[in-house]
Amino acid sequence: MKLLKYLRLKDTRGVGETTIKKIINAFGSIENIEESQLEKLLGRVKAERILLSLSSERRYEENLLKSLEKGLRFITIEDKDYPELLREIKDPPPVIFYTGAKPFIGVGIVGTRKPSEISLRFVEKVVKEEGKPVISGGARGIDMKAHESALNLGIPTTVVLGYGMLKRERRIEKLLDRGRVSLVSEFLPWEEGSKYTFPKRNRIIAGLSERLYVAEAGRRSGALITAEYAYKYGREILVFVGDERSERWEGCLELVREGKAHIYDDVRKEKILDFLKVPRTFDEIKEFLERDVKSVSSLIAKLIINGKVVQEGAYYRAI
Repeated sequence: MKLLKYLRLKDTRGVGETTIKKIINAFGSIENIEESQLEKLLGRVKAERILLSLSSERRYEENLLKSLEKGLRFITIEDKDYPELLREIKDPPPVIFYTGAKPFIGVGIVGTRKPSEISLRFVEKVVKEEGKPVISGGARGIDMKAHESALNLGIPTTVVLGYGMLKRERRIEKLLDRGRVSLVSEFLPWEEGSKYTFPKRNRIIAGLSERLYVAEAGRRSGALITAEYAYKYGREILVFVGDERSERWEGCLELVREGKAHIYDDVRKEKILDFLKVPRTFDEIKEFLERDVKSVSSLIAKLIINGKVVQEGAYYRAI
């Protein structure tokens, strides 16, 4: 079975996700691995270790097959349903287990488990503005707010778990019950979450995200790990800063100082000012921003007050 071969390959000593991707790029399928070519690709010692591992059964395999019989599904990196955006990263998971819908790609939203009210409102606003599937990690706080905000608007969401599918909490189960939800994990169904699994899953959040929003993060926030992966994968990173003097947003500001992220409000203003170099109507601005009337009106008013934009009859232009 292809799945079992991938899992055997994954837990082979000295073989990580980067090596597995290299193997699949060379052979097209785990079923096509050829000994002499594998030796040329990775060297004799590693090739022999891999071939021995692929032919060796694991004690957990019977239990895994029982989980599949109960409805757990999976996608391997060579399958056409595997998310292309995730496949492109340097170290994609060779196998994704999932429950509910197939994994969505979209915008990532991450942050602290104990957010301020202003950050929660920011999450609601971004989810509505983007209108795209939301990717996050299912943790309490910002993550959960992002998933729930999406579902409240009828927008799909992907929950990337830091533990095996069978270890999910009731609150995660409730998300699944609402529909248009994909629960995703690269770990064996019974695997517990740990200080190793949670940071590792953060690369999947980044990998499934076209861009990443960090809503609130202190210096030690796990959201910064996701941001580091997103930066490494070339994703756009936008941060929300509610109060530059508060330690709640120190991690966000550090990302900006390091040149890895931009402040959300600054980016939005730059885009509209560039657009308004030519006089535009309100409807043109609204269509350009793909935002609702209230948020567009608020932004234009702030730009006029700050002397950045002037209204001339039915038109607005940058000064």
